[in-house]
Amino acid sequence: MRGIIVVFIGSIITFAFTNTVQPGDESLRENPDVVFIKQWHMEQKAAEVAGQLHLSQAQIQTLRDVKAQMEQIKAESESQKKQTEAQLAQLAKQIRGQIEQNGEVDDNLEKQMRGLRHDLRQLREATRLRIRLAGMPLKDLLSDDQRAALEEHRGSQREHRGKREHVRVARFLLSDAFLNQFQ
Repeated sequence: MRGIIVVFIGSIITFAFTNTVQPGDESLRENPDVVFIKQWHMEQKAAEVAGQLHLSQAQIQTLRDVKAQMEQIKAESESQKKQTEAQLAQLAKQIRGQIEQNGEVDDNLEKQMRGLRHDLRQLREATRLRIRLAGMPLKDLLSDDQRAALEEHRGSQREHRGKREHVRVARFLLSDAFLNQFQ
């Protein structure tokens, strides 16, 4: 009898969670209330961590410089990306017109389209590399005591397994919520 109750409760919980808005649902991500709550939690966490790390002015300035450099790289990349995507959309429209008109596609246009898609991939890879290089000063930014305080705040490493945990830490240190604690 006890097993049946556990299964029944489990199925009710599963049903409740599957019929709610899923995390990938865009409407949830864009919901102003949800965004506000996430931002509030982030600011609370940032204030807590900032109080524990005791960063020097030089460290804070390094964080701000790295963030500014990364934002500049992203802005430049976004400009090039939009331009290439516009060319790609125009070319796709032209190819569609050919298909609708004669049922065939010009090989040169297909080559141009593949070339533009290749250019977009190259741009993403180059941007990723430039951002990674811009973030190099972050590797040696924190002292051993500050790293220990950060790890203590984060909790058990078992909860934070993964190859890219350092990326999450860097994003947090470069976030507006964290940097705004030092104004």
